[in-house]
Amino acid sequence: DKHAKVLSDLALMQKIIAANGLSTDPQSVVGLLTPPPAVDGKVLETKRGGRSGSDLVEISIGSDDGLAEGHKLSVYRPQSGEKAAKYLGDIKLVYVTPDRSVGAVILRAKNGIIEREDNVTSKLGQ
Repeated sequence: DKHAKVLSDLALMQKIIAANGLSTDPQSVVGLLTPPPAVDGKVLETKRGGRSGSDLVEISIGSDDGLAEGHKLSVYRPQSGEKAAKYLGDIKLVYVTPDRSVGAVILRAKNGIIEREDNVTSKLGQ
């Protein structure tokens, strides 16, 4: 009886989760539950969002580096000659492959725009 009740409860929970547009795949929530590992990468491409759409940033690191959807990373421009390093904002990963990831900009700094060749790291927020 207990086993049948647990299976029934599980089926109900999965329906509720799916009805709210969430995934029931445990791998899809790993990034929400664990902090990202210490990683550094580069911005490969940026895409401005349309009306009310978020800006997207493609980066050079992915699941082979320990990243998962939901992880948050910081974007910065390194020091160059006389110019000091500049914090540009934060991204949240929305799509992760072994070698690359795509993040949506969730926090934008007022002092610059994220561009190709900017750096990405998990170390600033820690």
